[in-house]
Amino acid sequence: MNLVLFCLVASCASETATSTKNIVQLAQSVPDLSTLVTALVAGELTTTLSGKGPFTVFAPTNEAFAKVPASTLAQLLDPKNIKELQALLEYHVIAGAAVYSKDLKSFQMVKTVEGEEVKIVKAGRVFVNKATVTSADNAASNGVVHIIDGVLSPPSASTPTPAPPAGNHLYFRSVKCDQMGNKVCQCGDVDAAPRIPASLFDPRNAAQLREYEEITVNLYNVDQFSGSNSSKLEVGQCKDIGYPVSAGSRQGIGWAPDSLMTPICKKQCHCSYPRCPDQPDDPKAGKWCSLCGPKYNGKITINLWNDKANSDDDAFCAAEKRCNWQGDLREAWAKARFAL
Repeated sequence: MNLVLFCLVASCASETATSTKNIVQLAQSVPDLSTLVTALVAGELTTTLSGKGPFTVFAPTNEAFAKVPASTLAQLLDPKNIKELQALLEYHVIAGAAVYSKDLKSFQMVKTVEGEEVKIVKAGRVFVNKATVTSADNAASNGVVHIIDGVLSPPSASTPTPAPPAGNHLYFRSVKCDQMGNKVCQCGDVDAAPRIPASLFDPRNAAQLREYEEITVNLYNVDQFSGSNSSKLEVGQCKDIGYPVSAGSRQGIGWAPDSLMTPICKKQCHCSYPRCPDQPDDPKAGKWCSLCGPKYNGKITINLWNDKANSDDDAFCAAEKRCNWQGDLREAWAKARFAL
């Protein structure tokens, strides 16, 4: 963890902590901070926060973490998402000073270890962004802990895509054929269900779901494989067209291009993508503004597949007409009439 030395006021007051417990030990002694302790362990930050400090920590309660969707929390605690978890936790930490409530101004923006700022307002109660401090000035041997009723999320956070609800899957695939050497074809697919509001899978919204599929297939630039020989996007999995052998994955891929989403969200949802807030959907009005918000616009993982059972990849590639596709979708975007 990179320490950021700062002071909320010109001269931070000095406090002599009477507690013999460091910040991690203090959190472990409070039953309502058990989820935070679990996250600190998973994020490999317990050693840092047990160090010399001083630190100021905003500690969300178990109830605060319970407000986070269970699937999102599970994804954050997954070891493969440790960087996202660390960023989230570091957004709750100020390094270089133990800041007590009496040190606060009525308003200040303060830089956290994560790098982004939190907004602190002191108006009778103390607010950190939208969270309220419910128990202030819990002294530790290496700093101070303020317990809050909400989980703080950094503005630039890329929250892992939540797992889709059971039974909800919508796969898109694309094939790239290497025209050099043996002309091997490779397929990539992605499950778009985590990117879609669950209500869109309601049988009553089947027409809107089909429209979503058609729009995605027709307008999405699918050249995700660093070459110009990718096929057009299709609905379905790679295994459906004879690709049974896993070839790994590509992570951290952007799903919706800004050039497509910006005019859509501006017209349909009156917001500026990618800074749109999470908004509720209105299926009856055909409004799916949650698609513009950060919940459904994190990075995705594309699963890659090979077909080792096919001995003539060149013939397969030609027969399926999946080679040498160099279509430019910009003109299609310009002519399209997108309706969420």
